[in-house]
Amino acid sequence: MNLYGLLSGDLEQLEIFLISRLPRLLAILCTGVGMSVAGLIMQQLCMNKFVSPTTGATISSAQLGILLALLFQPNSTLWSRAIFSFVFAILGTWIFVWFIQRIQFKDVVMVPLVGIMFGNVIGGVTNYLAYQFEMTQALSTWSVGHFSLVLRGRYELVYLIVPLVILAFLFANHFNIVGMGKDFSKNLGVPYNLVLFMGLTIAAMITASVVVIVGAISYIGLIVPNVVAMFKGDRIRGTLVDTALFGAIFVLACAAINTVCLILSVPALIFAAVYSLTKRFSAVCHFWLGATLGLAPLAGALAVNPEGLAMGPIMLFFAVTFWVGAFDIYYSFQDYDFDVAFRLCSVPSVYGPDTALAIAGFSHAVTSIFLFLTGIAAGLAWPWYVLWAGVSAILFWEHHLMRPQDLSRVNMVFFTLNGIISPLVLVGVILGVVL
Repeated sequence: MNLYGLLSGDLEQLEIFLISRLPRLLAILCTGVGMSVAGLIMQQLCMNKFVSPTTGATISSAQLGILLALLFQPNSTLWSRAIFSFVFAILGTWIFVWFIQRIQFKDVVMVPLVGIMFGNVIGGVTNYLAYQFEMTQALSTWSVGHFSLVLRGRYELVYLIVPLVILAFLFANHFNIVGMGKDFSKNLGVPYNLVLFMGLTIAAMITASVVVIVGAISYIGLIVPNVVAMFKGDRIRGTLVDTALFGAIFVLACAAINTVCLILSVPALIFAAVYSLTKRFSAVCHFWLGATLGLAPLAGALAVNPEGLAMGPIMLFFAVTFWVGAFDIYYSFQDYDFDVAFRLCSVPSVYGPDTALAIAGFSHAVTSIFLFLTGIAAGLAWPWYVLWAGVSAILFWEHHLMRPQDLSRVNMVFFTLNGIISPLVLVGVILGVVL
Protein backbone atom coordinates (compact mmCIF):
# COMPACT_ATOMS: atom_id res chain seq x y z
CA MET A 1 0.00 0.00 0.00
CA ASN A 2 1.22 3.50 -0.80
CA LEU A 3 -0.07 6.79 0.57
CA TYR A 4 -0.25 8.50 -2.81
CA GLY A 5 -2.56 5.82 -4.21
CA LEU A 6 -4.77 6.00 -1.12
CA LEU A 7 -5.14 9.79 -1.31
CA SER A 8 -5.80 9.67 -5.06
CA GLY A 9 -8.81 7.41 -4.54
CA ASP A 10 -7.39 4.09 -5.72
CA LEU A 11 -10.04 1.53 -4.73
CA GLU A 12 -7.52 -1.30 -4.32
CA GLN A 13 -5.37 0.79 -1.97
CA LEU A 14 -8.46 1.89 -0.05
CA GLU A 15 -9.54 -1.73 0.38
CA ILE A 16 -6.10 -2.73 1.69
CA PHE A 17 -6.24 0.21 4.10
CA LEU A 18 -9.69 -0.69 5.45
CA ILE A 19 -9.11 -4.45 5.66
CA SER A 20 -5.54 -4.56 6.97
CA ARG A 21 -3.81 -1.29 7.80
CA LEU A 22 -6.55 0.47 9.76
CA PRO A 23 -7.48 -2.61 11.85
CA ARG A 24 -3.80 -3.16 12.62
CA LEU A 25 -3.37 0.45 13.74
CA LEU A 26 -6.45 0.32 15.95
CA ALA A 27 -5.34 -3.01 17.44
CA ILE A 28 -1.91 -1.54 18.24
CA LEU A 29 -3.41 1.51 19.93
CA CYS A 30 -5.93 -0.52 21.92
CA THR A 31 -3.21 -2.95 22.99
CA GLY A 32 -0.95 -0.18 24.23
CA VAL A 33 -3.75 1.53 26.10
CA GLY A 34 -5.18 -1.67 27.55
CA MET A 35 -1.99 -3.36 28.75
CA SER A 36 -0.70 -0.13 30.30
CA VAL A 37 -3.92 0.54 32.19
CA ALA A 38 -4.16 -3.11 33.29
CA GLY A 39 -0.65 -2.89 34.71
CA LEU A 40 -1.47 0.39 36.47
CA ILE A 41 -4.54 -1.13 38.14
CA MET A 42 -2.71 -4.26 39.26
CA GLN A 43 0.20 -2.29 40.69
CA GLN A 44 -2.14 -0.08 42.69
CA LEU A 45 -4.33 -2.89 44.03
CA CYS A 46 -1.39 -5.13 44.89
CA MET A 47 0.61 -2.23 46.36
CA ASN A 48 3.65 -3.33 44.40
CA LYS A 49 5.29 -1.56 41.46
CA PHE A 50 6.63 -4.82 40.04
CA VAL A 51 3.23 -6.41 39.46
CA SER A 52 1.80 -6.51 35.94
CA PRO A 53 -0.20 -8.88 33.71
CA THR A 54 3.12 -10.52 32.88
CA THR A 55 4.39 -10.91 36.44
CA GLY A 56 0.95 -11.63 37.88
CA ALA A 57 0.24 -14.78 35.82
CA THR A 58 -2.64 -13.07 33.98
CA ILE A 59 -1.24 -13.59 30.48
CA SER A 60 -0.36 -17.23 31.18
CA SER A 61 -3.84 -17.89 32.53
CA ALA A 62 -5.45 -16.28 29.48
CA GLN A 63 -3.37 -18.53 27.20
CA LEU A 64 -4.50 -21.61 29.14
CA GLY A 65 -8.11 -20.54 28.66
CA ILE A 66 -7.61 -20.23 24.90
CA LEU A 67 -6.06 -23.70 24.73
CA LEU A 68 -8.95 -25.27 26.66
CA ALA A 69 -11.40 -23.55 24.33
CA LEU A 70 -9.60 -25.10 21.35
CA LEU A 71 -9.63 -28.54 23.02
CA PHE A 72 -13.27 -28.62 24.09
CA GLN A 73 -14.65 -26.58 21.21
CA PRO A 74 -12.43 -27.11 18.15
CA ASN A 75 -14.78 -25.05 16.01
CA SER A 76 -15.18 -22.31 18.57
CA THR A 77 -15.68 -18.72 17.49
CA LEU A 78 -13.49 -15.80 18.53
CA TRP A 79 -15.96 -14.84 21.24
CA SER A 80 -16.09 -18.41 22.59
CA ARG A 81 -12.32 -18.44 22.99
CA ALA A 82 -12.53 -15.00 24.55
CA ILE A 83 -14.99 -16.20 27.21
CA PHE A 84 -12.68 -19.06 28.18
CA SER A 85 -9.77 -16.65 28.26
CA PHE A 86 -11.69 -14.15 30.42
CA VAL A 87 -12.64 -16.80 32.96
CA PHE A 88 -9.16 -18.26 33.33
CA ALA A 89 -7.43 -14.87 33.32
CA ILE A 90 -9.67 -13.74 36.19
CA LEU A 91 -9.14 -17.00 38.10
CA GLY A 92 -5.37 -16.97 37.63
CA THR A 93 -5.07 -13.34 38.70
CA TRP A 94 -7.25 -13.89 41.73
CA ILE A 95 -5.26 -16.96 42.86
CA PHE A 96 -2.04 -14.95 42.56
CA VAL A 97 -3.43 -12.03 44.59
CA TRP A 98 -4.97 -14.40 47.18
CA PHE A 99 -1.58 -16.05 47.60
CA ILE A 100 0.45 -12.85 48.06
CA GLN A 101 -2.13 -11.47 50.50
CA ARG A 102 -1.64 -14.43 52.83
CA ILE A 103 2.13 -14.47 52.73
CA GLN A 104 3.95 -11.39 54.02
CA PHE A 105 7.04 -10.87 51.91
CA LYS A 106 9.85 -8.86 53.44
CA ASP A 107 11.21 -7.94 50.01
CA VAL A 108 8.86 -6.38 47.43
CA VAL A 109 10.81 -8.11 44.65
CA MET A 110 9.55 -11.47 45.92
CA VAL A 111 5.99 -10.66 44.84
CA PRO A 112 6.69 -10.52 41.08
CA LEU A 113 9.05 -13.48 41.41
CA VAL A 114 6.21 -15.52 42.88
CA GLY A 115 3.98 -14.32 40.06
CA ILE A 116 6.55 -15.30 37.44
CA MET A 117 6.95 -18.76 39.00
CA PHE A 118 3.18 -19.20 39.19
CA GLY A 119 2.87 -18.07 35.57
CA ASN A 120 5.57 -20.55 34.52
CA VAL A 121 3.67 -23.34 36.26
CA ILE A 122 0.53 -22.43 34.34
CA GLY A 123 2.60 -22.11 31.16
CA GLY A 124 4.05 -25.58 31.79
CA VAL A 125 0.57 -27.06 32.14
CA THR A 126 -0.50 -25.26 28.97
CA ASN A 127 2.48 -26.54 26.99
CA TYR A 128 1.96 -30.08 28.31
CA LEU A 129 -1.68 -30.13 27.26
CA ALA A 130 -0.80 -28.63 23.89
CA TYR A 131 1.86 -31.30 23.33
CA GLN A 132 -0.37 -34.10 24.59
CA PHE A 133 -3.23 -33.22 22.25
CA GLU A 134 -1.01 -32.07 19.35
CA MET A 135 -2.07 -28.44 19.68
CA THR A 136 1.41 -26.94 19.94
CA GLN A 137 1.30 -25.29 16.55
CA ALA A 138 -2.18 -23.92 17.13
CA LEU A 139 -1.13 -22.48 20.49
CA SER A 140 1.94 -20.78 19.01
CA THR A 141 -0.33 -18.09 17.54
CA TRP A 142 -0.98 -16.76 21.06
CA SER A 143 2.45 -17.46 22.53
CA VAL A 144 4.18 -14.42 21.02
CA GLY A 145 2.47 -11.12 20.43
CA HIS A 146 2.31 -9.83 16.86
CA PHE A 147 -0.05 -7.81 14.70
CA SER A 148 0.55 -9.47 11.35
CA LEU A 149 -2.69 -11.50 11.47
CA VAL A 150 -4.94 -8.61 12.46
CA LEU A 151 -7.61 -8.17 9.78
CA ARG A 152 -11.09 -6.71 9.58
CA GLY A 153 -13.60 -9.13 11.08
CA ARG A 154 -11.23 -10.79 13.56
CA TYR A 155 -9.92 -7.98 15.74
CA GLU A 156 -13.03 -6.14 16.92
CA LEU A 157 -12.83 -7.80 20.33
CA VAL A 158 -10.11 -5.30 21.31
CA TYR A 159 -12.76 -2.57 21.28
CA LEU A 160 -13.90 -4.07 24.58
CA ILE A 161 -10.83 -2.39 26.07
CA VAL A 162 -12.39 1.06 25.60
CA PRO A 163 -15.37 0.65 27.99
CA LEU A 164 -13.15 -1.26 30.42
CA VAL A 165 -10.65 1.62 30.53
CA ILE A 166 -13.52 4.10 31.00
CA LEU A 167 -14.83 1.97 33.85
CA ALA A 168 -11.36 1.93 35.40
CA PHE A 169 -11.25 5.73 35.21
CA LEU A 170 -14.64 6.04 36.92
CA PHE A 171 -13.52 3.87 39.84
CA ALA A 172 -9.96 5.20 39.95
CA ASN A 173 -10.39 6.85 43.36
CA HIS A 174 -11.76 3.62 44.81
CA PHE A 175 -8.71 1.73 43.49
CA ASN A 176 -6.46 4.29 45.19
CA ILE A 177 -8.20 3.76 48.51
CA VAL A 178 -8.09 -0.03 48.24
CA GLY A 179 -4.40 0.23 47.39
CA MET A 180 -3.83 1.77 50.83
CA GLY A 181 -4.92 -1.37 52.61
CA LYS A 182 -7.99 -3.23 53.87
CA ASP A 183 -8.34 -1.40 57.17
CA PHE A 184 -7.99 2.00 55.56
CA SER A 185 -10.66 1.12 52.98
CA LYS A 186 -13.13 -0.06 55.63
CA ASN A 187 -12.63 3.10 57.65
CA LEU A 188 -13.57 5.17 54.58
CA GLY A 189 -16.59 3.01 53.84
CA VAL A 190 -15.17 1.46 50.67
CA PRO A 191 -16.03 -2.25 50.18
CA TYR A 192 -12.50 -3.65 49.95
CA ASN A 193 -13.22 -7.10 48.50
CA LEU A 194 -15.75 -5.82 45.96
CA VAL A 195 -13.49 -3.07 44.62
CA LEU A 196 -10.51 -5.42 44.59
CA PHE A 197 -12.51 -7.97 42.64
CA MET A 198 -13.74 -5.32 40.23
CA GLY A 199 -10.25 -3.92 39.60
CA LEU A 200 -8.62 -7.30 39.06
CA THR A 201 -11.48 -8.37 36.80
CA ILE A 202 -11.07 -5.26 34.65
CA ALA A 203 -7.31 -5.84 34.38
CA ALA A 204 -7.78 -9.54 33.58
CA MET A 205 -10.44 -8.90 30.93
CA ILE A 206 -8.30 -6.25 29.27
CA THR A 207 -5.34 -8.62 29.19
CA ALA A 208 -7.41 -11.52 27.87
CA SER A 209 -8.88 -9.31 25.12
CA VAL A 210 -5.37 -8.49 23.95
CA VAL A 211 -4.08 -12.07 24.20
CA VAL A 212 -7.00 -13.51 22.18
CA ILE A 213 -6.41 -11.08 19.31
CA VAL A 214 -2.64 -10.44 19.14
CA GLY A 215 -1.06 -12.88 21.59
CA ALA A 216 1.17 -12.25 24.59
CA ILE A 217 2.44 -8.65 24.74
CA SER A 218 4.78 -8.77 27.70
CA TYR A 219 5.99 -6.11 30.14
CA ILE A 220 4.07 -3.14 28.68
CA GLY A 221 1.98 -3.12 31.84
CA LEU A 222 5.16 -3.12 33.92
CA ILE A 223 7.24 -0.49 32.10
CA VAL A 224 4.76 2.18 31.11
CA PRO A 225 2.96 2.78 34.47
CA ASN A 226 6.29 3.05 36.29
CA VAL A 227 7.70 5.53 33.77
CA VAL A 228 4.57 7.69 34.01
CA ALA A 229 4.57 7.46 37.83
CA MET A 230 8.11 8.90 37.90
CA PHE A 231 6.72 12.16 36.51
CA LYS A 232 3.05 12.19 37.50
CA GLY A 233 2.87 10.38 40.84
CA ASP A 234 0.81 7.38 41.94
CA ARG A 235 -2.75 8.73 41.90
CA ILE A 236 -4.65 6.68 39.28
CA ARG A 237 -7.15 9.39 38.38
CA GLY A 238 -4.27 11.75 37.59
CA THR A 239 -2.09 9.25 35.74
CA LEU A 240 -4.51 6.94 33.94
CA VAL A 241 -4.92 9.12 30.84
CA ASP A 242 -1.17 9.72 30.60
CA THR A 243 -0.48 6.02 31.07
CA ALA A 244 -2.96 5.11 28.34
CA LEU A 245 -1.54 7.63 25.86
CA PHE A 246 2.08 6.73 26.59
CA GLY A 247 1.24 3.03 26.32
CA ALA A 248 -0.36 3.55 22.90
CA ILE A 249 2.64 5.54 21.66
CA PHE A 250 5.08 3.01 23.11
CA VAL A 251 3.47 0.00 21.41
CA LEU A 252 3.01 1.93 18.17
CA ALA A 253 6.70 2.86 18.13
CA CYS A 254 7.73 -0.74 18.85
CA ALA A 255 5.44 -2.05 16.11
CA ALA A 256 6.71 0.47 13.57
CA ILE A 257 10.42 0.00 14.16
CA ASN A 258 12.19 -2.11 11.57
CA THR A 259 14.87 -4.74 12.18
CA VAL A 260 17.73 -2.59 10.92
CA CYS A 261 16.89 0.24 13.33
CA LEU A 262 16.42 -2.23 16.17
CA ILE A 263 19.89 -3.72 15.62
CA LEU A 264 21.59 -0.34 15.17
CA SER A 265 19.92 1.09 18.28
CA VAL A 266 22.39 -0.81 20.49
CA PRO A 267 25.61 0.80 19.15
CA ALA A 268 23.80 4.14 18.88
CA LEU A 269 22.84 4.03 22.56
CA ILE A 270 26.39 3.02 23.54
CA PHE A 271 27.77 5.90 21.46
CA ALA A 272 25.41 8.34 23.17
CA ALA A 273 26.19 6.98 26.64
CA VAL A 274 29.95 7.42 26.16
CA TYR A 275 29.50 11.17 25.51
CA SER A 276 29.28 12.00 29.23
CA LEU A 277 32.81 10.59 29.69
CA THR A 278 34.53 12.18 26.69
CA LYS A 279 35.29 15.46 28.48
CA ARG A 280 37.61 13.54 30.78
CA PHE A 281 40.00 12.51 28.03
CA SER A 282 39.41 14.47 24.79
CA ALA A 283 38.49 17.96 23.57
CA VAL A 284 36.41 16.39 20.80
CA CYS A 285 33.60 16.09 23.39
CA HIS A 286 31.74 18.98 21.73
CA PHE A 287 31.66 17.24 18.37
CA TRP A 288 30.88 13.91 20.02
CA LEU A 289 27.74 15.55 21.38
CA GLY A 290 27.04 16.93 17.91
CA ALA A 291 27.42 13.50 16.32
CA THR A 292 25.08 12.02 18.96
CA LEU A 293 22.36 14.50 17.98
CA GLY A 294 23.30 14.18 14.32
CA LEU A 295 22.32 10.51 14.43
CA ALA A 296 18.67 11.63 14.51
CA PRO A 297 18.31 12.32 10.76
CA LEU A 298 20.19 9.09 9.97
CA ALA A 299 17.90 7.11 12.26
CA GLY A 300 14.82 8.78 10.80
CA ALA A 301 15.93 8.00 7.26
CA LEU A 302 16.60 4.35 8.13
CA ALA A 303 13.23 4.08 9.85
CA VAL A 304 11.52 5.18 6.63
CA ASN A 305 13.80 3.27 4.26
CA PRO A 306 15.85 0.48 5.89
CA GLU A 307 17.29 -0.54 2.52
CA GLY A 308 20.00 2.14 2.67
CA LEU A 309 20.91 5.75 3.33
CA ALA A 310 20.64 8.54 0.78
CA MET A 311 23.19 11.35 0.69
CA GLY A 312 20.75 13.94 2.01
CA PRO A 313 20.54 12.54 5.59
CA ILE A 314 24.31 11.95 5.60
CA MET A 315 24.99 15.59 4.72
CA LEU A 316 22.50 16.67 7.39
CA PHE A 317 24.31 14.47 9.92
CA PHE A 318 27.57 16.36 9.35
CA ALA A 319 25.75 19.71 9.41
CA VAL A 320 24.20 18.94 12.80
CA THR A 321 27.51 17.59 14.14
CA PHE A 322 29.45 20.78 13.38
CA TRP A 323 26.56 23.07 14.32
CA VAL A 324 26.13 21.53 17.78
CA GLY A 325 29.89 21.28 18.26
CA ALA A 326 30.29 25.00 17.58
CA PHE A 327 27.62 26.30 19.92
CA ASP A 328 28.68 23.83 22.62
CA ILE A 329 32.15 25.40 22.43
CA TYR A 330 30.53 28.80 22.91
CA TYR A 331 28.66 27.54 25.95
CA SER A 332 31.79 25.97 27.44
CA PHE A 333 33.42 29.39 27.76
CA GLN A 334 31.42 29.73 30.97
CA ASP A 335 33.14 26.62 32.39
CA TYR A 336 36.67 27.62 31.37
CA ASP A 337 38.04 28.20 34.90
CA PHE A 338 36.38 25.05 36.26
CA ASP A 339 37.66 22.88 33.38
CA VAL A 340 41.21 24.20 33.81
CA ALA A 341 41.15 23.69 37.59
CA PHE A 342 39.92 20.08 37.31
CA ARG A 343 41.83 19.27 34.12
CA LEU A 344 38.75 18.60 32.07
CA CYS A 345 39.11 18.57 28.31
CA SER A 346 37.18 21.20 26.42
CA VAL A 347 38.35 23.14 23.40
CA PRO A 348 38.72 26.42 25.39
CA SER A 349 40.61 24.75 28.28
CA VAL A 350 42.94 22.77 26.00
CA TYR A 351 43.62 25.25 23.17
CA GLY A 352 42.76 28.56 24.77
CA PRO A 353 39.73 30.87 24.33
CA ASP A 354 40.94 32.62 21.18
CA THR A 355 41.71 29.38 19.34
CA ALA A 356 38.41 27.94 20.56
CA LEU A 357 36.55 30.90 19.08
CA ALA A 358 38.30 30.35 15.75
CA ILE A 359 37.45 26.61 15.80
CA ALA A 360 33.81 27.41 16.55
CA GLY A 361 33.69 29.93 13.70
CA PHE A 362 35.23 27.39 11.33
CA SER A 363 32.66 24.79 12.46
CA HIS A 364 29.82 27.18 11.70
CA ALA A 365 31.23 27.75 8.22
CA VAL A 366 31.39 23.98 7.70
CA THR A 367 27.81 23.73 8.98
CA SER A 368 26.67 26.19 6.31
CA ILE A 369 28.47 24.20 3.60
CA PHE A 370 26.91 20.89 4.65
CA LEU A 371 23.44 22.45 4.87
CA PHE A 372 23.89 23.66 1.29
CA LEU A 373 25.02 20.17 0.23
CA THR A 374 21.99 18.70 2.03
CA GLY A 375 19.71 20.66 -0.26
CA ILE A 376 21.58 19.49 -3.37
CA ALA A 377 21.71 15.85 -2.27
CA ALA A 378 18.02 15.77 -1.31
CA GLY A 379 16.92 17.66 -4.42
CA LEU A 380 15.19 20.41 -2.43
CA ALA A 381 13.55 23.32 -4.22
CA TRP A 382 14.50 27.02 -4.06
CA PRO A 383 12.79 27.86 -0.69
CA TRP A 384 15.39 25.72 1.05
CA TYR A 385 18.23 27.85 -0.29
CA VAL A 386 16.47 31.06 0.73
CA LEU A 387 16.15 29.84 4.31
CA TRP A 388 19.67 28.38 4.13
CA ALA A 389 20.96 31.90 3.48
CA GLY A 390 19.04 33.10 6.55
CA VAL A 391 20.49 30.31 8.70
CA SER A 392 24.02 31.08 7.48
CA ALA A 393 23.51 34.75 8.35
CA ILE A 394 22.41 33.82 11.89
CA LEU A 395 25.45 31.58 12.31
CA PHE A 396 27.70 34.47 11.22
CA TRP A 397 25.91 36.77 13.67
CA GLU A 398 26.44 34.24 16.49
CA HIS A 399 30.18 34.26 15.81
CA HIS A 400 30.19 38.04 15.70
CA LEU A 401 28.43 38.33 19.08
CA MET A 402 30.61 35.83 20.96
CA ARG A 403 33.66 37.13 22.81
CA PRO A 404 35.50 35.02 25.40
CA GLN A 405 36.13 38.14 27.49
CA ASP A 406 32.41 39.09 27.50
CA LEU A 407 29.99 36.25 28.25
CA SER A 408 26.90 38.41 28.69
CA ARG A 409 25.56 37.27 25.31
CA VAL A 410 26.08 33.53 25.76
CA ASN A 411 22.41 32.82 26.54
CA MET A 412 21.29 34.87 23.55
CA VAL A 413 23.65 32.98 21.25
CA PHE A 414 23.09 29.55 22.76
CA PHE A 415 19.34 29.60 23.33
CA THR A 416 17.68 32.38 21.35
CA LEU A 417 19.50 32.31 18.03
CA ASN A 418 19.86 28.54 17.89
CA GLY A 419 16.19 28.32 18.79
CA ILE A 420 15.48 30.29 15.61
CA ILE A 421 17.75 28.15 13.43
CA SER A 422 15.96 24.86 14.19
CA PRO A 423 12.47 25.87 12.92
CA LEU A 424 14.03 27.62 9.92
CA VAL A 425 15.70 24.36 8.87
CA LEU A 426 12.44 22.47 9.40
CA VAL A 427 10.40 24.96 7.36
CA GLY A 428 13.09 24.99 4.68
CA VAL A 429 12.97 21.20 4.30
CA ILE A 430 9.17 21.13 4.19
CA LEU A 431 8.94 23.90 1.59
CA GLY A 432 11.85 22.43 -0.34
CA VAL A 433 10.03 19.11 -0.63
CA VAL A 434 6.51 20.43 -1.27
CA LEU A 435 7.27 23.21 -3.78
